[in-house]
Amino acid sequence: MAGTYRDSHGLTQKQAAAVHHFIAHGNMSEAYRHAYNAGAMKQNTIGRRAFDLFRLPHVAARVAELREHSEQRASLSLDQAFGVLAELALDEQQQGHVRIHAIDRTSKMRGWDKQATLGDGQIVINLHMGDPPDE
Repeated sequence: MAGTYRDSHGLTQKQAAAVHHFIAHGNMSEAYRHAYNAGAMKQNTIGRRAFDLFRLPHVAARVAELREHSEQRASLSLDQAFGVLAELALDEQQQGHVRIHAIDRTSKMRGWDKQATLGDGQIVINLHMGDPPDE
């Protein structure tokens, strides 16, 4: 449409609303319904129009851009995850169940929850929290 406002990504206000709703909720039809007046439309019509909308090059490009940005913000390295869990486990201000859950989660992430057996079927595992004792 001539004269229709477009943002810096080439999206109309409704397209931008649909894109943001899709990023937040992951459903094209719901995103279309949220942004457009689709109350009287049949489900098949909504689905087809949503599909067509998200195939538009500038809409697809914006979805890809927002997904990448969202993944970068949400990504947590393994080291960072272990760091957060260690802080929770060692924080004496935390409730006991929080500390235990952090230890449990760390153990599972590191594979320490697997039962190991040696020769006679017995094994001793020492788990030390904090700094090693002075010898």
